[in-house]
Amino acid sequence: MKNVLIILVCVSLCGCAVLRKSAVDISKEEVKNTDTAREVATNYLLIWPMQSGFIKGALGPRLDELPTQVVEAISELDELSAKDPNEIDDYDRGLSLGLRVRLLGAVVREALKQYAPDVLELLPLIL
Repeated sequence: MKNVLIILVCVSLCGCAVLRKSAVDISKEEVKNTDTAREVATNYLLIWPMQSGFIKGALGPRLDELPTQVVEAISELDELSAKDPNEIDDYDRGLSLGLRVRLLGAVVREALKQYAPDVLELLPLIL
């Protein structure tokens, strides 16, 4: 019984060390991911004025036909991209990435609704 207890203690202590190392390794990856996301967000904010102009030029008066959340995302991205790049903090960078995801998700959904409505019926089955 004593030997089993010693083995259990050794296994649990080694397990904790492995768990701690894994947690540290994961956190280091998250730091690298954040550095990458920071760079991506900065680049996207730099090019957003051109993309926004393209969207508004292509859609013209039909821009109002988009869902409200899409129009709001475009407006918020316009505001963020108008800021001085040196004044944009990580929150704004993260917000800009989230807004782009919202915008792209809604645009894809609207395109499917218009051009492939059958796909929308299948999505709940897939997800």
